[in-house]
Amino acid sequence: MRSHLATRATLEASRWREGALDLEQRRRLHTRAKNRQEQEAGLTAVDHRIIRALNTDGRMSFERLAEHAGLGPVAVRRRLTRLEGAGLVTFRCDTSRRLSGQAVAAVYFGSIDVRDIEDVEGRIRTLPGIRAASLVAGPYNVVIDAWLRSAAEAHDLERKMSHVLPALRVQDRSVVLRTIKLLGRILDTEGRSVRSVPLLADDQSTSAGNE
Repeated sequence: MRSHLATRATLEASRWREGALDLEQRRRLHTRAKNRQEQEAGLTAVDHRIIRALNTDGRMSFERLAEHAGLGPVAVRRRLTRLEGAGLVTFRCDTSRRLSGQAVAAVYFGSIDVRDIEDVEGRIRTLPGIRAASLVAGPYNVVIDAWLRSAAEAHDLERKMSHVLPALRVQDRSVVLRTIKLLGRILDTEGRSVRSVPLLADDQSTSAGNE
């Protein structure tokens, strides 16, 4: 097992819009995100219960969330709005890689001179197929995740990266033929969610009134 300590997310998969939204729709969504007000916020015991419930079912109604949180639906809606506005909660919808036609995932491990990091961060977002990129501390300082239609495209994408990101030196790469678990979801052979594994541990000692 190899672990990489992420220091900053350059591109999160929750912001991946390829093949889903046109340029105007992406612009409107980006404008909405920029207009969010900065709020001082921290996760309370109630917030943890809300997040654990959403981790099980991201489409859960406010009424059901209220049952898990021990609050009324209006209070739950208000808390969730605060958490989302403060950037403490992000909603994300993933598709089955195999059923979407992008059955192969590729991970590239590379190095960038610290003087070129800001420029590379902006250019990474322009490359097709790249879902996520993170700056990390370790033998490499950047990890890039991509979805491809076939393993043969792994070198095609790397060639494109060499043109768009000349400062990036790819030092290792891996092709993932099947993902077993993704963000707290166990996946079947088609890449569909079959059950959830909570990302937050359930603290049985926390009472409903502890905020």
